Amino acid sequence: MTRAQALPGVFTGPSQVSEPVSLALRLREPRGPWEAFLHPSTDEFGYIHRTGFLHLTLPRPVIAPLAAAGWVEPPPITLRPEWPDTIVMLYAPRGDAELQLTAAALYASWRQAGQASPS
Repeated sequence: MTRAQALPGVFTGPSQVSEPVSLALRLREPRGPWEAFLHPSTDEFGYIHRTGFLHLTLPRPVIAPLAAAGWVEPPPITLRPEWPDTIVMLYAPRGDAELQLTAAALYASWRQAGQASPS
């Protein structure tokens, strides 16, 4: 949570798309594409469940390697056409190495949500 709150332009609060006890990761100036956000929110790019796992939107090229490694899985909501297929559930880290991977995924999500065209 500390790393997420340290990212420029990020603010936190109750999730707009999950249970209110989930901590939303939101941007003050969202500029990313539609698939960079959890809908119906226009600025929430992820949230942290009280159990420690995250739901994030990730750039498509990042999803396949993380899924192959067993780190992420798509939640059922992504089967609905009104929700982007870039939403993943990322498992909670259990140690420093896993925390680094989680931080890298978080950074990719934040970067996608904050720029007009992902690179």
